[in-house]
Amino acid sequence: MGLHCLSLSSAFKARKLDEWLIGYAKQLDDEAAAERIDFVFTDGDQGCMSRAEMLMYLVTHSLCHISVTGDMFFREGLPISPVLLTTQIREMQTPV
Repeated sequence: MGLHCLSLSSAFKARKLDEWLIGYAKQLDDEAAAERIDFVFTDGDQGCMSRAEMLMYLVTHSLCHISVTGDMFFREGLPISPVLLTTQIREMQTPV
């Protein structure tokens, strides 16, 4: 299994998207954040979320992938890093 590294151009595009999302979230007022938007999921089901809920989804979505990957590593007996910030902080404060 080969190591896949992000190209510089892909990293630059991801950084630009991050900057755009941060700017968008900063300018979003309460009324706009509460606006509900209908959409279609990739499996064809209908969905409806507020702009704030969509932003929260974007912020937390990668945790789903981390959880699945961590579980796969655990089942194979491989070490996994702590996922929760509180766990990481506790482990940094625990003397070795």
